[in-house]
Amino acid sequence: MLTLRREQQHALDAQQREPFVKRLTEELEQTLPDAPRALGPGGVRREVEAALQRAVHHGFELEDTVAAFIRLVFVLGPRFDVEHAWARDLLAEPGLDEVTRIRRLGLGALHHLKGEPQPL
Repeated sequence: MLTLRREQQHALDAQQREPFVKRLTEELEQTLPDAPRALGPGGVRREVEAALQRAVHHGFELEDTVAAFIRLVFVLGPRFDVEHAWARDLLAEPGLDEVTRIRRLGLGALHHLKGEPQPL
C-alpha cells in the first residue's frame, strides 16, 4: 500500500505517484461520467492531483484514506474541508488517527447529503 507523508509529498517520485493518480482518475471518470464534461479535458486528473495535496495537508498518508478523501472532494466539492463547519471541526479534532477521521468524514458526508444533523 502506498503511503504519502507530508514531508515526502514533494519528493514523491512520479513513478510511484503516477499509477495512483491514474487509477483514481479512471475510477472517477467511470463512476462520475459527467465530471469529465464539467471539468474539461484533463480536469478530473487536475482535481485528483489538487485533492491529493489537500489530503496530505490534512495528514492523510495511507493510500486508502487519501483515495477516500479525494472521492469526498468529488462528491461534496473541492473545498468541502473548509466550507463545511462539520468537516473543518472534524479535521481539526486532535488525537484522531487518519482511519477514524476518514470514517467520520464519510459519515458526516452521508448526513450532509441526506440533510440530516451531524452526529456529535
